[in-house]
Amino acid sequence: MKFSNRSLVACVCLLAAIFAVAVVPASAQVQNAILTGTIMDPQGAAVVNAEVVATNMATNVSTTAKTNAEGAYRITELPVGNYKITVSATGFKKAIKSDVYLGAGVIQRVDISMAIGQQAETVTVEAGTVAVQTDDSRLTSTIDASQVASMPLNGRNVFDLMQLAPGAIDASGVSFENGHSTVVNGLRPNFNGFLINGSSDKGLSGGITTTPNADIVQEFQELTLNMSAQYGNSAAAVVNVVTKSGGNDVHGSAYEFVRNDKFDANDFFRKSSGDPVLADKPSKLRFNQFGGTLTGPIMKDKLFFTASFQSERFNTAAAPSPITTESPEWRQ
Repeated sequence: MKFSNRSLVACVCLLAAIFAVAVVPASAQVQNAILTGTIMDPQGAAVVNAEVVATNMATNVSTTAKTNAEGAYRITELPVGNYKITVSATGFKKAIKSDVYLGAGVIQRVDISMAIGQQAETVTVEAGTVAVQTDDSRLTSTIDASQVASMPLNGRNVFDLMQLAPGAIDASGVSFENGHSTVVNGLRPNFNGFLINGSSDKGLSGGITTTPNADIVQEFQELTLNMSAQYGNSAAAVVNVVTKSGGNDVHGSAYEFVRNDKFDANDFFRKSSGDPVLADKPSKLRFNQFGGTLTGPIMKDKLFFTASFQSERFNTAAAPSPITTESPEWRQ
């Protein structure tokens, strides 16, 4: 059977399209959020056909939905970040609620009661959102960017935050399976799952494939129970790291963490060894961990960039120790 070049190109394009359609939604479900709620009048009755606009505060990108006959609305596939919710309807004052944070994979409910009046008038809604998650039964622990930046992380490994979740314990020295030495709810470490922006970060034998720079992490989310079927390849915890996305403002950071024997006092036993070389200075230790991040706009309100870099340099020498060798007499 012979195929023309045109047929081969068409087959390749078709397969690429099928692959894209099959893969992209699965990643988005994990990484993005859902905004839902009910719009009511002062008596608690549903406001039909109200316009609900969710605007990302960083990128100024807006997504619009209309309420149904029950006054309910639902906006899906919203990236992680802070949003401004604007509601308008005929015969009612415009309602605005700012600083609504949407996390990765969450269903955030925002119910708004509108006041009767002209749309030219605006009411700012100050009441907080629902603290208890009533639209999703899964158990999660979420750590945002400010907490990641302020918590001490030895070695700047963001996956160390796993052990802050209820039911997670450190198994270092006890279990040597891949899974960041963490047992969650009594299950083996290699049953833990790892995601970065919704894409798998888990090796074939378990454990982590890539460790992201802590400065580029927007949200660290750990699911420990009642996960949906999309997380079916991991029976223990599922860790989803969401990185920062660019916005209309430029943000960045640069850092270096240093350990050097020149800053250290000499060890007591080296001083008392009688060896002038050992007594003169401490053992060699040179550790440098450095990097930076940068996010910002390429085209305002349309296209953004995110960049991150981290590197390590480690140079050390073991302390000298005596070695027993055979004497010439013993060899004979």
